[in-house]
Amino acid sequence: ANTCEMAHTMRMTKMGIVIGIPQRTQHILSQEPDPSVESYNQVIKAWAYSSEYLRGTMAEQVFQNIKYPNGESFRMIVRAHAWSKEKRSAFQATGHFMRMMRLLEIGSQDMEPKSMDDYHVLCRAWTHAGDKNAPSKVYTVLEIMNMAYRKGLTSLRPDTQCYRDALITMSRRHNVADVGDLADETLKEMKENVVYPDTECYRAAILAWKHVAMGRDNPYPEHAISRAQDLLQEMVEAYHRTTVVTVRAMTEDYNNVLEALSLSKNPKATDRARKLFKELKDNVASFGGPDPLTYRYMIEIWYNSRSADKLNRAMALIAELKTNVDTNELCKQSRSSRQNIVDAFTAFVRVCGTAGSSKKKDLQDRTRIMTMALRSVEELKELGLSADSGMYTALIEACDHLLPQNTPERQSLLENIFRRACEEGHVDPGLLEQFHLTASAYLYAKLVVAQSTQMEDIK
Repeated sequence: ANTCEMAHTMRMTKMGIVIGIPQRTQHILSQEPDPSVESYNQVIKAWAYSSEYLRGTMAEQVFQNIKYPNGESFRMIVRAHAWSKEKRSAFQATGHFMRMMRLLEIGSQDMEPKSMDDYHVLCRAWTHAGDKNAPSKVYTVLEIMNMAYRKGLTSLRPDTQCYRDALITMSRRHNVADVGDLADETLKEMKENVVYPDTECYRAAILAWKHVAMGRDNPYPEHAISRAQDLLQEMVEAYHRTTVVTVRAMTEDYNNVLEALSLSKNPKATDRARKLFKELKDNVASFGGPDPLTYRYMIEIWYNSRSADKLNRAMALIAELKTNVDTNELCKQSRSSRQNIVDAFTAFVRVCGTAGSSKKKDLQDRTRIMTMALRSVEELKELGLSADSGMYTALIEACDHLLPQNTPERQSLLENIFRRACEEGHVDPGLLEQFHLTASAYLYAKLVVAQSTQMEDIK
């Protein structure tokens, strides 16, 4: 068991000398006529510190054989489940922890947690839990820890790491309506206990509110968007308030708030976004400056705007992005960065489609805007990138908004866009659906139906 513990500390649990130790300790235990609690604890310890996939289940089987488990028994079984990769490992670990704390409350002093590591192990387990109820469960765990401290049962209370893991757990849940409120309660509790949130704590809280805003069951995301902005402002103020930097808003945090703002229907959303964008640009050394994802969200915010100047704003952003990419090759090094650049251009094409659909625009203006949208494909190539299915879908949509129906020019352009997407292998269900809605019945039959493979006499 001690060998497993050392290997775990040294991150060498996959070594041949370590593999199989839990099974050997369990075999030795089975040969004891009357095993003691300490013997059982050592076997549970071997399972806990091993790299076995089912270590939680195997350790649980040993634990159930202990008639009167002591504090060490509970501490080891909590670790075995917390470090296990099994589906409900965090729930199992929490169940044992709650039983241990109840025993401590009725007078079993042996159940008192020995160090903050006992708390850290459990809170960290929840960050990997996939259940949608994980945020409320981990918040309950924090309440139990705080209650034990307030009752004088232990001198330990949740620290920054415990709260950070709880907030990270909350930030990883989507479509959970109350997760934002839980994050706010957690931050409030931290401040009341004089535990100051760090960068990761604020970042996780912003993510939690962003996911609330993006939730499919949230018809009015404005409150969630506002809370994300407030938390970002708190981060900025905390950074300027102290000499020792523990909180620093970075590009990632601004991007999360801008993504939330891209969902807003508030007419002031563009002004708020421009303020954040300027703040990020003015503090490159401190906050990191805008990246391709920042430009993408800014253009998407203008896409939702009703401003008559939205196209010019989007053009300025695209021009700025191109300059940054030309002068900084780091922008294109990672796959995600390259995709974000393409997505920014796609968003620009969508802006072109909505900006030119106004009845005040004459055909000449609409044609000019459509040409501008088509030019985006060539501009991407100049940057060493190529359009994807999303961009070709946006071009077809822009064509639908900008060019009059049933004209030869419109049908010819739609055919060229579709053939180019086919040649580059970018035809997907979304593009086909948009092409079906936009193209004439004859053109759709010619380019899609006629080329389809016949199956059971149906094309």
